[in-house]
Amino acid sequence: MKRVSAYFDGDLQKALKMKSAVKSISVSERVNDAVRSALREKHPEWLPT
Repeated sequence: MKRVSAYFDGDLQKALKMKSAVKSISVSERVNDAVRSALREKHPEWLPT
């Protein structure tokens, strides 16, 4: 895994933290899941097989 920096609006960051806490996962895992889901939907060929 590579480390990256991302900037989120305050309300979005708060929502990410809350949703992550409810699922007992890190914000990083939550963002990773969301990006994978979006790519799977729009550009599945970009994901590794």
